[in-house]
Amino acid sequence: MLGVSPDASPSEIAAARRRRARLLHPDHGGDLGVMQALNAAYDEALRRRGVAPAPAAIVSEARPPHRSAQRVQQDSPSFVIDVAPELAHEALLVVAASIGEVIVDAPPYMIECLLDEPIRCWCRLDLAPEGASTSVSLIVERYDEEPAPDIDAVRDEWVANLNRIEQL
Repeated sequence: MLGVSPDASPSEIAAARRRRARLLHPDHGGDLGVMQALNAAYDEALRRRGVAPAPAAIVSEARPPHRSAQRVQQDSPSFVIDVAPELAHEALLVVAASIGEVIVDAPPYMIECLLDEPIRCWCRLDLAPEGASTSVSLIVERYDEEPAPDIDAVRDEWVANLNRIEQL
């Protein structure tokens, strides 16, 4: 399903999944069942390489706050955008495309992506209406064998990039 060799590295497996997802994702005209099969193949390929795949959903438990060496960190709410969720979602998609790659887009309330620069990590943004604004909660997890991300630095990167596109 992924088109990779049995000895493919986790990064080769992830790259193959991204290439196939661009064609198969329901948001791009693909079939939900085929996309689910692709995700299952991806998870299995990572497990066979001894890597736990990023979870589709993470339930927050009592965890130590920021700057933790733990694999998963949550910052809720991380920041507020002074527009409705639909517009906030569109702005976050623009930022995600500039600093990484969107892997799940569930408008207008959730985005999952893999960030490349300057912090390589898996990231989930949950959007919630808050009057005329949108509250954004952030969950981050290390990706591949990268060190645990600093959630404050990831949040600051999102905010800096949002402010940059607002100035355009």
